Amino acid sequence: MLSHDAPAGTPLVLDTDFGAFFERHDPGVLAWCAEHAERVASVVRGVDARVVVHGHHHVRATHVLPHVRRPVAVCGLSCDGTVLEDNVLRFRDVLPE
Repeated sequence: MLSHDAPAGTPLVLDTDFGAFFERHDPGVLAWCAEHAERVASVVRGVDARVVVHGHHHVRATHVLPHVRRPVAVCGLSCDGTVLEDNVLRFRDVLPE
């Protein structure tokens, strides 16, 4: 599944000052973001995705989420201008057995 945002449960290393800035200028935005991530997670479960690729946070990261049927690999892509290797997925390295 290709998604802009990461599903809920994906550990993200985010700048807390950045989040606080947006919350000050748009109260409730962080709660809305968490709700949206829950919606993405619901779709992941609904379509029984095995892999989710997202780019919203511009950080290259992989994580495996637990799932009722099987684990789900979540892959975050890096940002534009980074080396190609930061945005190439090696599925054999990220797919759960």
